[in-house]
Amino acid sequence: MNAERKYLRGNRERRFLAIQNFLVPKSLNFTEAQKHKSLNLVDSMLVDKSAKMVRQFFVFLAAIDILSFFIGFSKFASLSEQKKKSLMNFLFNCPLTLLRKGFWGLNTLCKLGVYAQEDFYDEIGYDIKEVSNH
Repeated sequence: MNAERKYLRGNRERRFLAIQNFLVPKSLNFTEAQKHKSLNLVDSMLVDKSAKMVRQFFVFLAAIDILSFFIGFSKFASLSEQKKKSLMNFLFNCPLTLLRKGFWGLNTLCKLGVYAQEDFYDEIGYDIKEVSNH
């Protein structure tokens, strides 16, 4: 099913899902269909971005695994919950603007992949408004 996605495949998909599962725990209980919707939503957002921005995003995902190695000698997906939390908190408040902005962009995409799914609109109280021509 990932053949339709341009960007989130293979290692990129695995890295993104590991981070999404930590930042948005609701995604841990996704059905396969919901997981694919999430990845497709995020991928469609990346398609609209410049090639440079997409490259930066994937370098950032790889950087998280590199930083994870320094914290726990492992990729992010294999870190303990406490070490994942420490790393995410570091990035959340990072004094290096580039890393902090990268984290906030990633955080936004993780949440978009969950809460932009129509399945969750009622649960989060999102009410679709009719567009008026007036």
